[in-house]
Amino acid sequence: MPAVSVVLPTYNRAASLGRAVRSVLQQSVRDLELIVVDDGSTDDTPRLLAAITDPRLRVVRQHNRGAAAARNAGIALATAEWLAFQDSDDEWLPDKLALQLDAARAAGGDVGLVLAGYRSAHPGMARDIRPRSALHRGDPLPDLLDGWPIITPTWLVRRALVQTLGGFDESLTCFEDWDLVFRLADCTRIAAIPGPVLVKYGSTDSVCGNRVHLRDATAWLLAHHGHRWHGHPWRLARRHAALGCLQYHTGQRDQARASFRTAMRLAPLHPATGLWLASFLHRKAVRAIERLAPHAAGFAP
Repeated sequence: MPAVSVVLPTYNRAASLGRAVRSVLQQSVRDLELIVVDDGSTDDTPRLLAAITDPRLRVVRQHNRGAAAARNAGIALATAEWLAFQDSDDEWLPDKLALQLDAARAAGGDVGLVLAGYRSAHPGMARDIRPRSALHRGDPLPDLLDGWPIITPTWLVRRALVQTLGGFDESLTCFEDWDLVFRLADCTRIAAIPGPVLVKYGSTDSVCGNRVHLRDATAWLLAHHGHRWHGHPWRLARRHAALGCLQYHTGQRDQARASFRTAMRLAPLHPATGLWLASFLHRKAVRAIERLAPHAAGFAP
């Protein structure tokens, strides 16, 4: 039985998939299995994967059902105690798994999830993002509430926990990782290391790059997990402001203004006041405030 099962869902990412796969197979921890779930790709993905002869690679092909369903399909085939996830457009650093396995052992047997920092390579956002819980050896809640440090490629999680919780919610087009990590936090202790353990490149065709999907997922997250932000009004205001911006840019102007007003009530000094006023003017005014205050509007870590 391998030490780690790595699950990598992919859909039409032949251009970046090879880099992602190599970064897993070239880990300093050699005792792993890599399960690539091809979620119905129509590009060169099957040919690319067929050319890889490493026996640790297992490829599963299914009809296109989305990232959550693809991850769950990989989890069902995994055999190791620990699970890790890779995205088809990211690159692990060589000691990613070794560092997290060491951290898990050092933290004790009641730790079920190890998070880590990562390097964002997005244009205009190139920086290292480090979990606050790793830097301050404290409560992981701020990381979970902000969302940025908990992307799935940074996870090392006990497979039994994920399976007990039913895996990723397949009804979600994005933020399925945010939902699952909240549920994990309810039943296990979380450790973190600063990292970075991977480079996150991101893709222009990302599901969460679709504003409608992102809007609907944000609304769902607030409806199902909004109570978790109680006692953290500024962070909750950020979420409502972000939802308002997404609603505004997808034509839901009245809903956007309601979301901005909610953010204003939660945190009277929040830039949501400016967003609310700008929403009566012109889209350029809203975008100007988003650029000036991306942190407050929830669009930057």
